[in-house]
Amino acid sequence: MAGSVEELLDLLYTEIEEAKNAPLNNDRCVIERDRVLDMIDDVKAELPVEIKRAKDLVANRNDYIASAKREADSLRQQAEDYAKRLVNEDAIVREAEKKADEILSDAEEQCRMLKAAASEYCEDTLRRMEEARTLVEPLLERWRCGPPLRMRATCLFNMVNTSVVLGLAPADGESWRRLDGMYEALEEHFRLGYALTPHVTLAYYANNICTGGMLQPLREALGPVELELELPMDGLEFQYFTDMNHYSASPPEP
Repeated sequence: MAGSVEELLDLLYTEIEEAKNAPLNNDRCVIERDRVLDMIDDVKAELPVEIKRAKDLVANRNDYIASAKREADSLRQQAEDYAKRLVNEDAIVREAEKKADEILSDAEEQCRMLKAAASEYCEDTLRRMEEARTLVEPLLERWRCGPPLRMRATCLFNMVNTSVVLGLAPADGESWRRLDGMYEALEEHFRLGYALTPHVTLAYYANNICTGGMLQPLREALGPVELELELPMDGLEFQYFTDMNHYSASPPEP
């Protein structure tokens, strides 16, 4: 007859409910004592098992709840760590963007300052050149009225690794005196920083590169240089110089 406590109690309830009433008394009934006692014994025997099973279920439930709580805590911690990492990465990105903006701003400011300084320098240089030109023009007017300068060729030489030039020198003492006086007068307004070197440029090097041994073949091809010439003074002109190929009577654009 053994079963669960719940089944045994149901059988006991059915046994009592279906028992016959005692004669002359509806509140009492007639049951089989041994059968009922057996049922009660089975209940008593099964009850500890049911209680243990219930305790086990409670314990398992507690373990499950604890495990679920640990898993929930772990998931929450992972979520918090991930959120913090995102915040940190976002902070790094913002800091990098801020630094990039600062660098760009500094570069733009330096560029603006350099441009302003270059523009100021060019304007100042042109202004000083115009002032010097105003002072030099009377000298040119006087020199244009003079006789030609007599010059003679001296040699071929390399001019600062950019070109082959024919060197010139005054052919007589009077031309020396006049040319030297003109140079000193101009030096008062335009400091060249190097000695007077009269010359005629014959050719520029390709890409402005002078390679060894270039001059000697040219000397041999041209032969000895024996040349005298006169430089007319009426063609004297004040010109602005920007590079080897550009001379102009008008000031260059700033």
